[in-house]
Amino acid sequence: MDEIAESGQPKDFSDYGAARRRLVGAASEEKEAALKAARNYGGSLYAPSTNLPSDLSHLHFGHIVVSCEKADLRPTAKGIAIHADQRQDFELLAPPSIPRLQVRPGRP
Repeated sequence: MDEIAESGQPKDFSDYGAARRRLVGAASEEKEAALKAARNYGGSLYAPSTNLPSDLSHLHFGHIVVSCEKADLRPTAKGIAIHADQRQDFELLAPPSIPRLQVRPGRP
């Protein structure tokens, strides 16, 4: 969304299709699920980002629209788009001070 990956980092368009290419050898749904799980946090293929960009944005999970009585709200990686009856606004959020925190067992 808006050239920002779900993790808040700018998208690298030269890497387009990499996830699908990694799954080409999966002969079954179970094998595909195992490959995906291996790349998740704690998986055998997990590789955390070490070079975080200075223009890091907030995490996002795709297009979400909240329909209200007098406006629709659309959260983005940079802020909240407000589509009201008579005008449109954008409330910019301050950039995150830290990247996504990983879930750690035993941590409150």
